Amino acid sequence: MRPDRARLVSESAAQSKPTSGIEEWFSLGRFSLVLAFAFGAAFWGVVTGSESFYRSDYGVIGYPAMSYLKEQMLTGNLPLWNPLSNCGAPFLAQWGTMCLYPGTLFLLAAPLTWALGVFSLGHLWLGGVGMYVLARDWTGNNVAAAFAGAAFAFGGATLACLIWPNYCVGLGWMPLLVWSARKAWLLGGCWIAIAALAGTMQMLVGVPELVLLTWLLLGLLWLCEIPEKNRAWHWLSLPLLVILVTGLSMAQLLPFFDLLAQSQRDASFADQRWPMPIWGWANLFVPLFHYGRTDQGVLMQQGQFFLSSYYLGLGVMTFAFLGMWKRREKRVWILGGLTVLVLVLALGRRGMLYSVLVDLFPGGGIARYPIKFVLLAAFTMPLLAAFGVAHFLERTAARAENRFRELTTVIVAVIGEVLILLAVAHWLKNPFDVLPDVGTNTAGRLILYGLLMLAFLKGSDPEIALRLRKVYLTLAFSFMTIDLATHLPGQNPTLSVGLFGRDVLRDTRKMVPPLRNEGRVMISPAAEDQLLLSKVKDPTQDWVGKRLSFWSNLNLLEGVPKLNGSMTLIARGQDEIQKRLYPKKGDPAAAEGLKDFLGVNLITADGSVVGWTNRSTAMPRISAGQRILVLPQGETLDAVLAPNFLPREVVYLTTDESEPLVARRGTLARISVSEAGPNRIICEVEASEPTIVVVAQTYNRNWRAHVNGQPLAIRLANHAYQAVPVPEGKSVVSFEYRERGLERGAFISVATALGLFVSLALTRRRRREQSASSPDSV
Repeated sequence: MRPDRARLVSESAAQSKPTSGIEEWFSLGRFSLVLAFAFGAAFWGVVTGSESFYRSDYGVIGYPAMSYLKEQMLTGNLPLWNPLSNCGAPFLAQWGTMCLYPGTLFLLAAPLTWALGVFSLGHLWLGGVGMYVLARDWTGNNVAAAFAGAAFAFGGATLACLIWPNYCVGLGWMPLLVWSARKAWLLGGCWIAIAALAGTMQMLVGVPELVLLTWLLLGLLWLCEIPEKNRAWHWLSLPLLVILVTGLSMAQLLPFFDLLAQSQRDASFADQRWPMPIWGWANLFVPLFHYGRTDQGVLMQQGQFFLSSYYLGLGVMTFAFLGMWKRREKRVWILGGLTVLVLVLALGRRGMLYSVLVDLFPGGGIARYPIKFVLLAAFTMPLLAAFGVAHFLERTAARAENRFRELTTVIVAVIGEVLILLAVAHWLKNPFDVLPDVGTNTAGRLILYGLLMLAFLKGSDPEIALRLRKVYLTLAFSFMTIDLATHLPGQNPTLSVGLFGRDVLRDTRKMVPPLRNEGRVMISPAAEDQLLLSKVKDPTQDWVGKRLSFWSNLNLLEGVPKLNGSMTLIARGQDEIQKRLYPKKGDPAAAEGLKDFLGVNLITADGSVVGWTNRSTAMPRISAGQRILVLPQGETLDAVLAPNFLPREVVYLTTDESEPLVARRGTLARISVSEAGPNRIICEVEASEPTIVVVAQTYNRNWRAHVNGQPLAIRLANHAYQAVPVPEGKSVVSFEYRERGLERGAFISVATALGLFVSLALTRRRRREQSASSPDSV
């Protein structure tokens, strides 16, 4: 073994080896069990399966998407396409649907109402355990590691991400990725594969901002930890790891980038949403500073409704400040600098740095939510706190006289900050503030903070009995966890799992008339606005009402096709149509002809949100025989929205000289649909002369058409939909969605995995041979 490698291995082993009874008490195994117990206690209803999360995107986007994924997978279909939302949209390519993440197999094996909540909590538990491992490796102290692990797992921003299962997964793998990646460039060998696996797991779940923030931290650590020897390997290690993670993730990345290129988002998409308010840093100390209550009673920060909280606990803030102040290490400086940087970037354009980021970096406009930068601070602050805890315990073990003075200085500063902010909260109060709650809540934080610090100081005293030290330090961690778990009452409310089944609408089915001819429903613009800003106070009634209206992605639970939806990325043409039908300002387009073409035979009744009105003029989703009018691309949108658009008589195509049209006049045609699955449509067409078949389904270049077995290009029809020409007589027309990016990406991913496996096997064999031939082995 090389001397530098032997030194690194011995240092790592020394750091992970318990050195005292206290260290043994806070072992990895015990911490893992206690953290699992804490999650069970905090979310008892979810863990036991009697309740389920429902708030915000969890209920109306995440849960329905996972339900659709499970339903398709159990019927033997890979969910490439979702025909139920946005007049059809790619599903697997959306990335955040987690179709290729191995952990979703757990969702297939258990009732979804229980499995998805446990899946999300389980990944936060994984994140806490990973943070323990990382902090112990960096500080060499089990107590500091346990402090960091619990702080990360129960931090305000981390718990706020429970409404997005894919964010829970991304956060869960983040500490293990940072830990193993650093091992990879220091030690090489199997650590490369471990880090590549962790990076791939995080990549597959579709949280691009979190992925970029993780690799930003890794890049800075890599640049600042240049070893004295093996520099060539060091400079190659991180690029190699990036290549491996990218290669292993290609099965997901290629479909995503193909969809992104066709979608409404691009590098100029700079619609900034939910930046941190200019006073947002105050919530790091006073959780309810400028918070208001929604109509359903949920407390949210005024000015941004993305993250419900990013409070980390006064104890974490204290030790983080102590670590930044007293710990003279490059890693501490990197963590501290990044924390300040991302908290400024979270302010959005008010902080100025965000504007520079968006303007200078290609694709910067895709990052629409500046508040997401806080997620990196939720990761770095517990690590900084671990350094602070380790510093204090080391100073205590060395009997340093000024250790209490250092800690007391920080404690006084933290308490002073809280009291000042409490006074400012009353001074700057507004009608939406919940001032009585602010005072009560802050008092509770200060009490728990005092108990935490007293218990910690008592437990860190080496003069008292070991058993008492264990008790006091365990109490300290209990107070910290209670503080974090209770700092925002009702942060993740739940409903009975019975409200998630399909039988919930059974008694109210008469309120929803049946669809005809595979038609679609359409929520009226007025109802859409009311549902978005629901004022129904009772959570159960609010949830049932949204299910009855098929709002957001809830139509997926019922298998009901809908004109709009909540797919993250949709085709530009479909997005342009939806923006005219659901404008932010002004009157929506009536577009009765377009609604007929799209098969809208149910629309929200006037003056209602959950009632429906039949539209008898809706067309079948597949039609033929229309007269063809060719228009420039820029004119088709107004044409299909015009009051005189007659979709039974005319279809608008865009100019394309490379594909001559077989007919430009209307004709008689009959259509019989023999198959209408999510990824394939087959129909028979009988026409008296050459004509065109039009499908009211969003155009995507991955759809392929065959007419009588011969491939034929699909034309863009009526601005955003599909059409193919057919000859005279009887024809069999098939449409099939094939995710080309998935096929090519899967080949690259498998090849990368095989290459990595072979490389590791050869490296291990070579090391065994070198060890056997070494004189030291005799």
